[in-house]
Amino acid sequence: MARYLPNLLSNQREYLHCLVLSALVEKLPPELLTKAIWVAGTIEDKEYRAKILFPLAEKLSPEFLPEAILVAGTIQDEEHRAKILFALAEKLLPELLPEVLATAKKIQNERYRADVLSALAEKLPPELLPQAFAAVRAIQDETYRAKALSALLTALAEKLSPELLPEALAIARAIQDETDRANVLSALASGLSQMPSAELFPLWQDTLHQLSLRTRPDLLQDIEVLFPVIFALGGEAATAEIARAIVDVARWWK
Repeated sequence: MARYLPNLLSNQREYLHCLVLSALVEKLPPELLTKAIWVAGTIEDKEYRAKILFPLAEKLSPEFLPEAILVAGTIQDEEHRAKILFALAEKLLPELLPEVLATAKKIQNERYRADVLSALAEKLPPELLPQAFAAVRAIQDETYRAKALSALLTALAEKLSPELLPEALAIARAIQDETDRANVLSALASGLSQMPSAELFPLWQDTLHQLSLRTRPDLLQDIEVLFPVIFALGGEAATAEIARAIVDVARWWK
């Protein structure tokens, strides 16, 4: 029995820490909230830590966000580090975004990294988009990569520079899940259709080749969401020609 006593005492101390911090959340002055976050981050029990970290982060006012970001970077558990960054995302000032993006890129768990990148999407200015795309490209799991990319493109489609569109398109057409791929291609279509035809045509050729390697339903769905691109390249004539080609291919596939 004696050998279990240290663990029991440790768990009891952490439980008491959690109770005290939970009781103080509504009453702590702003300048003590970041210190409370640091204390909560030292709690080893994940359940107790989770109960207190998120409410504390949500209470922070903007002037204390830099300290909170530093504290978040010291928390070893990636799930709870990501939860703090997620909670802070809505409050972030533009000057803090580079630091938060750098912190997010260091998260090894791809699910949590994708969650934070998705939460940051609407806040990112154009100059940080290359870094955000690099972070998304580094995600190996396709589902999480598609989620983060879709969030970025949905929020930032109008901010994408012509230099970033080819990279975004290359990432999008490599997505295997048909729904995720269609959503991302749809978000890209408007920006692509604004590109000069001389630059757009090679991208369209490569994209059509990649998409044609998939099943008929996938190809038809992808072409449908890319109709703005087809129209930009050849107007109504090109759209009608593609429609006839789809009918011919459909007969051949029967």
